[in-house]
Amino acid sequence: MAAKVTAKSNASPAFIGIAVVLLIVILGWLAYVNLFAPPKPPPMTPAQQQTMDKYDALAKKSHGDINKLSPEERDQFMQATGGHGAEILQSIAKQKGY
Repeated sequence: MAAKVTAKSNASPAFIGIAVVLLIVILGWLAYVNLFAPPKPPPMTPAQQQTMDKYDALAKKSHGDINKLSPEERDQFMQATGGHGAEILQSIAKQKGY
């Protein structure tokens, strides 16, 4: 003779509520990470890091003022940055607090 199996649901409303809230939180987090989070910048290559270190040293030396650089440094820096050297130095100095 086969045993009689009965499906009896004894899940309390509190347990179901907690499970639903947890599911909503997990789905919300996944949606944020995959759909709405700002993109992360790719890691810098060693050459890019070297360039940033050089720009950081110039910003520290000049305290963000391109006029405090020597004419040779200023010309080379302006040529390397496409004419945006003053803005870049000011931005770096402001970020780093020089």
